[in-house]
Amino acid sequence: MRYGIIGTGAIGGYYGAKLAHAGQEVHFLLRSDYEYVKQHGLQVDSCDGSFHLADVNAYQHTTDMPPCDVVLVCLKSVNNGKLQSLLPPLLHAHTLVVLIQNGIGVEEDVQKMFPDVQLAAGLAFICSAKTEPGIVNHQCYGSINLANYSCRDEVLMQAVVDEFRQAGCPMPKLEMLEAELRFLEAGYD
Repeated sequence: MRYGIIGTGAIGGYYGAKLAHAGQEVHFLLRSDYEYVKQHGLQVDSCDGSFHLADVNAYQHTTDMPPCDVVLVCLKSVNNGKLQSLLPPLLHAHTLVVLIQNGIGVEEDVQKMFPDVQLAAGLAFICSAKTEPGIVNHQCYGSINLANYSCRDEVLMQAVVDEFRQAGCPMPKLEMLEAELRFLEAGYD
C-alpha cells in the first residue's frame, strides 16, 4: 500500500519512518525541514533501535504527492481547517484516512468535512519529539491503537493494522479497539 503522512513531526515522522523502514511506500509532507530532509534524510533516534532513511519521498505540497491508499493525519487538531486543501490531492475512491491527533471527537468533525472518506481513529501511546530538522527522538513506548470509524473495507482496515505490526508498532486486536470506540461514542467515561 502507498502511505501519505500529513504532519511529519514527532508522531507522523515516527510512524511514517517505521513504516518506510519496514519496506512500505511512504510519502511525507514537510514544511520547515523539507530541504534538510531532501538532502540528509530522516533520522529516528529510538530506545528500540535507531535508524536512518536516506532516501525520503519528501514534498512541500500535497498537490505534488501521489494519491495514497492510507493517509496518516498527524497534525495538531487546531490545524484541521487546513485539511480541506491538504487532503483532497491524496485521496482516491478507497483511501483510508487515519487521524492520529490530539483531542477527542476530531473524527466527527473531519467526517463532516469529507462525508465520503473512510476514517479510522488513532491513539498513540508514545513519548517522542522532533528535536531538530529531520530528527525524531523516540524515548519510550510506541504502541498505537487504531479503530474503525467509518471504513467500509474491513480487509483494508486489517491490512493497515497488520502493516503497523510488521513495522514494529505494537497494537492490540482490532476487535478490542472497535469495542472501545463504541463505548466512548456512547458517552461513557
